[in-house]
Amino acid sequence: MSSFHRTLTAEPWGRFEFADQIMMIANEAHRARKALQIGDVEGARGAYSLALDLADLTIDTRGRERSKRQRELCRFREVLAGECVAVEPSPGANRAILKVLLLFTPRSAEQTPYVCES
Repeated sequence: MSSFHRTLTAEPWGRFEFADQIMMIANEAHRARKALQIGDVEGARGAYSLALDLADLTIDTRGRERSKRQRELCRFREVLAGECVAVEPSPGANRAILKVLLLFTPRSAEQTPYVCES
């Protein structure tokens, strides 16, 4: 899977607002969900991998913000990594990942009804 994210560096990524970064990570998690719905486990892993890349960039660029939000983002990243390497990625876990991620900011939380449907 080729992607713009693979060549993205911390400098341009850091210019995005936190809510925008969260929504771009969520976009990759949503791609994983769509892949899981059609049984494409490798596609889901690829999307999760890209989400991990973006989460890492977010953690790196937000490192100066040593806060509860930063610690929670690191914990979220651990859960995301676990799902990325899971033998059988779970649609239920994906739904939880998306919901938790989108609840990081008020602006991204507005997207929950659109992507976290059952």
